[in-house]
Amino acid sequence: MKEIVNIIFFPTIESHIDNFIPVIDEIEEEYSRNFSCQVLYVPSLITRKFSLKGVNNNNKKTVEGKWSEVGKNINVFFSNFNEGLLILGNDSGKFTKKIIRIARKNNFKIILLQDGLLNSDYINKAIRRNYSWSFTYYAKSILAHNYSPFKNYMGGFMGQNSDYFFLYSEEAKEEFIKAGICQSKIRVTGSPRHFILRDNKKKRKNPPKNFVYFSTPAINSNDSASMRNMLFEIIQQLKSNYEDFKLIIKNHPRESIEYFNLISENNVQIYQGTIGELLETIEIDVALSYNSTVILELLVKNIPVIQLLPKTRSITDCSYFNFLKTLESTNKLKSAIDHVILKSESKNRYSKFLADLDTNHNSVKAVVSEFSNLN
Repeated sequence: MKEIVNIIFFPTIESHIDNFIPVIDEIEEEYSRNFSCQVLYVPSLITRKFSLKGVNNNNKKTVEGKWSEVGKNINVFFSNFNEGLLILGNDSGKFTKKIIRIARKNNFKIILLQDGLLNSDYINKAIRRNYSWSFTYYAKSILAHNYSPFKNYMGGFMGQNSDYFFLYSEEAKEEFIKAGICQSKIRVTGSPRHFILRDNKKKRKNPPKNFVYFSTPAINSNDSASMRNMLFEIIQQLKSNYEDFKLIIKNHPRESIEYFNLISENNVQIYQGTIGELLETIEIDVALSYNSTVILELLVKNIPVIQLLPKTRSITDCSYFNFLKTLESTNKLKSAIDHVILKSESKNRYSKFLADLDTNHNSVKAVVSEFSNLN
């Protein structure tokens, strides 16, 4: 009889657990004889605390304390297993890499379950912006090799340390290959958390009423001031053009919410739940976002999106979704809103970003199937 495979899920941000839970549920319901699941939760390694609601307490392993203590406890935790699978949403954080090394000592295979877009051209540009000399050749290997001289600067990007990569789509596969990932390590599975969102056909209001503003971390103080001014101008434009509107602000997980609490407008609301909860509970007529992978969720929900372009950034910063409507001047906000609402586009146009937009694809089952294939 084949032994049960131990699977350890290690989330470090909210979207990771949103990606993991559908897979865990599928395993618990259909494959409990094949796999045993646990979620490794280390609060001290997380920049913003998030809930593990939806995870059975029997599947949860919480390790408290500072790294010196945490490291010892994680060593003990993995020593209970002879082998298994360690599932990550990002494989390049400082402490994540230490956990990977511990897992590998206990014969675990490391799997990156993609969470966020990768664009090899974007990586190239980010590197050049921070160094005066050109090294296009090195950019291709920056994500693939842990010995890269730029690994510490590019530590937030995926793809340095995993054995296998479970990706969104064929488009994502091409980008990872461009970045130097070996094709034999790649599996196109789709994205479990997006699979849940895709079947949504709510009728939107006309004229629009509910707007959502998704913030993003600033590059520097000038960028921060530029985005702040843009937000205030957007509020004024909405007040001038829409009698009964609501603007919901969803701050980025790495941003302090205190800044947004300073906005004293009756029709402006600060949303403190997760993106998944926001998309499930609020009927969004138009979304305003910077160049961010949250746009993928919005496209999955077929929500009209305007990409914001503050004065401190250029059109090349819209590298993820350069085909979407961009807004540089808030004076043109009303016409941009009319444009994205009236423009009729099929969701199939975005299938290249996400396999789950094909209704015949089930990313949850695809991920579990690949788990089986690896053992």
